[in-house]
Parts: sequence; C-alpha cells; structure tokens
Amino acid sequence: MEQIVTLTLPKGASAPFVRDVQDALSAVAGVAGTGEIGTRGLEVLTIGVWVKLAAEPHNLHDVLIEVVGTLCERVRLRGIDGAKLTISDMVVELADTRSDVLARALASLKAQA
Repeated sequence: MEQIVTLTLPKGASAPFVRDVQDALSAVAGVAGTGEIGTRGLEVLTIGVWVKLAAEPHNLHDVLIEVVGTLCERVRLRGIDGAKLTISDMVVELADTRSDVLARALASLKAQA
C-alpha cells in the first residue's frame, strides 16, 4: 500500500529547511522517497515536501506517526507558523497538533488500513 503525505509551508520558508526535512524523513524506515513541492520563478507561491510511504498495511499507521512526528518537530524547531499537513484527503494545520485533530486523522487512516 502506498500513501503520500505532504507538508505545505508558508511563504518565506527556505529551501535549506526543505532539504533538512527531506534528509530527516529519508532516515525513517518505511519512507520510499521524498521530494520538494514548489513553484519556480521570481515569486515562490508554494513550497513544501512530499513523502511517499511504502509500508505494509499492518504498519502504515506506525510509519505515519513517525513521519508526522518528524515533520512537527522540524516545523516547531524553526518556529514556522502556517504549515499544513495533508494525509489522504485530510488537511491539518500543524498548529492544531496539540488538539485531538491530528490524532483523529491518524486514527481514521488506521481504520482504513
């Protein structure tokens, strides 16, 4: 089973930060690949990271938790506000991670596996 998770960052996020996130995620077991989301040109409209997970259905939830934890940690360390996490068709503001929003999103994915 393949799952794509994306982290969309607010305007002003740097390319070195995106590379740092990609490097951190590449070390997570169950991550099949990462890449940059971005528009090229004079004005960057969107920047972010996509993460392709290649985990078996029985451990997809565990891999997602590790990936989400890594993303949240990196965003918080840099003090970035306005980051959004997309898992399947759910979009979660990372500012909501202290509430039950993210937990419900992950629980919903576990139920689908």
